[in-house]
Amino acid sequence: MKKKFEMTAIVAVLVLTAFSLMLSACGESDPPENHPEITGFTFTAASGLQVGKSNVAQGAVAGTFSAPEGGTSPFEYSLVSGTGSTDNASFVIGTGDDANKLLVGPSPLTTAKQYSVLVEIADAYNKVFEKICTFTVAAAQTGDEEHIVDFTFTPITGLQVGNANVAAGATIGAFSNPDGGTAPYTYTLVTGTGDTDNGLLTISGTDLKVGATALTAKTYSVYVQVKDTNDVTFAKACIFTVTEEEGGDENNITGFTFTPTADLQVGNDNVGPMKSMGTFSNAVGGTPAYSYSLVSGEGDTDNDLFNILDNTNLWVKSSALTEAREYSVRVQVKDANDVTFAKACTFTVAAEDDPRVDAIVLVDNTWSDSNTIEYVGYDTYEWYKFTPPSDGDYYFHAIITDGYLTSASLRLEKTDRTLVNYESGAWASGSPYKYTLTGGEDYYLGLNLYYVSSSTYTLNIAVNTRADPPLTSDIIASANETNHEWGRSANEAWKTPQTITYTDADSYTWYTFMTNAAGTYYIHGYTTEGKLAKPVLRKPDGTVIDIADNTQWFDTSRDPLLYPQYCKYDGLEANATYYLGLRAYDASSIPATNRLVISTKDYPPLLQEIWDEGVGDDPLTLGTYSSQITLQPGGIKKWCTFTTAEAGMYVLNRIGASLSDIRICRYDGKVIDIELAGGGSDLSPFVPESGLEANTTYFVSFGLSQYSTEAATVQVAVSRATELTAGEWSDDVTISTGNAPASFSFTPETAGTWYLNLDRSAGTGTLDKYTVKSTTGMTGIMWPVRDTAGRGIIAYNLTAGQTYYASFQLTGAGNVTFKTAFMPQFIANGESLAGTLSSGAWTPEASTSSATHYKWYKFTTGSSGNYYFHINVSDGALDEPVMLSSSLNTISWDASPWPTSISSGTTVYGKAYLSAGGTYYLGVRAATDSVDTTYKIAVNQSDTPPAE
Repeated sequence: MKKKFEMTAIVAVLVLTAFSLMLSACGESDPPENHPEITGFTFTAASGLQVGKSNVAQGAVAGTFSAPEGGTSPFEYSLVSGTGSTDNASFVIGTGDDANKLLVGPSPLTTAKQYSVLVEIADAYNKVFEKICTFTVAAAQTGDEEHIVDFTFTPITGLQVGNANVAAGATIGAFSNPDGGTAPYTYTLVTGTGDTDNGLLTISGTDLKVGATALTAKTYSVYVQVKDTNDVTFAKACIFTVTEEEGGDENNITGFTFTPTADLQVGNDNVGPMKSMGTFSNAVGGTPAYSYSLVSGEGDTDNDLFNILDNTNLWVKSSALTEAREYSVRVQVKDANDVTFAKACTFTVAAEDDPRVDAIVLVDNTWSDSNTIEYVGYDTYEWYKFTPPSDGDYYFHAIITDGYLTSASLRLEKTDRTLVNYESGAWASGSPYKYTLTGGEDYYLGLNLYYVSSSTYTLNIAVNTRADPPLTSDIIASANETNHEWGRSANEAWKTPQTITYTDADSYTWYTFMTNAAGTYYIHGYTTEGKLAKPVLRKPDGTVIDIADNTQWFDTSRDPLLYPQYCKYDGLEANATYYLGLRAYDASSIPATNRLVISTKDYPPLLQEIWDEGVGDDPLTLGTYSSQITLQPGGIKKWCTFTTAEAGMYVLNRIGASLSDIRICRYDGKVIDIELAGGGSDLSPFVPESGLEANTTYFVSFGLSQYSTEAATVQVAVSRATELTAGEWSDDVTISTGNAPASFSFTPETAGTWYLNLDRSAGTGTLDKYTVKSTTGMTGIMWPVRDTAGRGIIAYNLTAGQTYYASFQLTGAGNVTFKTAFMPQFIANGESLAGTLSSGAWTPEASTSSATHYKWYKFTTGSSGNYYFHINVSDGALDEPVMLSSSLNTISWDASPWPTSISSGTTVYGKAYLSAGGTYYLGVRAATDSVDTTYKIAVNQSDTPPAE
């Protein structure tokens, strides 16, 4: 034996010398950068760490470092300063066999909390990697029935075939140090995982003894239970090995210890690839150093699933363990003298404790009850189960009361644990997660906080086939349903005013309504204070109804009858329930006082108070001015009613204060669009764009100008506008004291100059002014009537297809009967254009017998200057002639010698200064009706008439 040892030593020296030379050479040819970096390692915290227990006492193992990723063996662990090193001072790294363990430092751990240390791993080439390692120490348990979490089994050393310590009745080992519970304790053999050899051994007090038959060489396993005085129990497998009988003079190896990793379970990360199933240590006999390897032989059933790395750990290869059973490998230990010992090493992987069994079941398109999510561990989830009814895209929605979840805290699995990847979405930004799922297949949604946190998040989950979530039960329960009480006509009654506040951008006050028929619906809003955002309309299943493009919603306080505002929704279903959400405009908005109505029309109904007020007032009598109405500043409107007798165009006139915000609407709220057809005078008609209906009641609204600061009075009148036919006289119209102006409408078919004629036939009152307005220009010129006796004519340049309005007003007491016409020619009915005057020449003799209508002569000037118009009457008598410009303005006579009546046998003239290039009209008529008058006319620039 001695010679063999000497030879072995010599060989070892040679090998070491060669290895040293190799390392020396590597210093230049194989530098550190040619070796892999360290990318990670595993930290496994000890189980059951709890204040007051021995596992947190000074020197106790708080956790184990293993599975270095990358780098080059050997490895060394150390505590370093930096982020995460909060509790480094409370711990140390072990030495020797404990060099891969984190030990409790100078004093026991007495605080229940999460501990954090910063650990560095370094390899043979001084490549390093840092990692924050965390674990939790639980609070001390209280009460009489404290849980038992562990106990110690210590086999005696030197268990070997042929020794007395394995004979029948011999003591194999002892149980001690129960962790938890209340003394005294009792140990018994019980049935369970690891009870393989229970029948060969017995327990006496705290000793494990050989039964009736001596033990042979192998590894034995018994399942032992400890029970305390309160019948609290804990059980585990206890393992020991009996080695072969020692022979010869050699220093044989008689055994070693295999310590399985605790809590191995299918589905857990601790049975995944590159995870340690246990450690080898405490070789008995032989000569250090020892090495361990997998070998063939009895118990090698699962050798192909594992590797031995770092000469310490049994590692899982590339595939996770998925079977819940006992695994067996045959392991050989070899010492420095190549002396070996082999035995079967076993450990058990428990069945998966599937937390999905108690998953909360999600129903399509329905919110779950509230559930609390808290951080328990990185791989611990709260589970929800969903079975889609058909293939397609599904959206998972969440309402989170506190905090937020991210994609890193969400996991969707099939029954076989296959991970389903989401296609889009992020709850943190308010979007639902979208998945493509197979109908009829079960899916499990797991949620976990993304990181360790003291917060617990409460949330509700829903899943449907849309990005819009279904309505929540509290929204459905709180929705105001009084809109079912519709008023005068279906679907059209204003709600009672309600205050709408702003909580956040997603919080609404909800209303519900049911449609009568399919079609388009309008949501009308009336906000008297504050400001509203646009509404949102949804079905109970969460479908959002899009607002039509031609929606008119001003997000502001507006009188709905003066400034109609609504949201339009096309294609609503018949007899369907819808939910309408309103909120104040933004966080800075004051609470909004709002009324609401749902209608099938794009105009709202009259407010009840307008209806009541309008009906209660004395209605306007068509064609007659009202009594004085006092108007207040500040936008306060006055409502009056009138009822038409026949269809057509109507005009609103006023005397007194200037008016604004004038609207005409029907009893059902239909606003009649109008145009301001004038302003600045007492006679300012406001004209509807389209005619009013016959036998219909209308409401007219008006107030003071927005610039008014004091109250003012006004009289208003509504009158029927008689439609004029081009080139035809109207019927006679009589205006008496107190009547509104007589109004006429005219729409020319052709553009150009049109002449408005006035022909007064009777009465004692005075028509002293009139106005002509259009509905587009909204401007006009006030003209005095030329002839207070009742005759008049004015020229206008009109646009084809545009409607114009003429109004004539009586000044003072009395009455006037007259008729009017728009003529395309200069001369009205009964009058004529007798000819053209040429300078310096007499016209042929002409005659007239009308004292009502003029005969007209046209004259065009060549240069500016004084012109003399000469008239010779040979029979009868003429009135004083009149001179008009081309725009029909009256030209005054300059120092005219005209007599009031030009008698027979006289020649007289009138002098007037005329502009160059101008067109002028001279009008003459008989002084007395039915008396023939014969005359001739000449014009020159001298007070002497031209020669005959």
